Amino acid sequence: MSNTKTHLLGLDRKALAKTLVDIGVPEKQASMRSKQLWNWLYVRGESDFGQMLNLSKDLRTKLSES
Repeated sequence: MSNTKTHLLGLDRKALAKTLVDIGVPEKQASMRSKQLWNWLYVRGESDFGQMLNLSKDLRTKLSES
């Protein structure tokens, strides 16, 4: 894994899904998870992964690290 973190703001849903797959989210889940992230980032305005409680703790950790 690269030391460079990916900025999620500005990505469309397709790019969010690809980024999720790149960090290890199964492809079958990536579409649903990208919709959840989109809602948190763009609808609720939340950027703290720790507050995104409908995402698994494992996914929130992966997102924080990458």
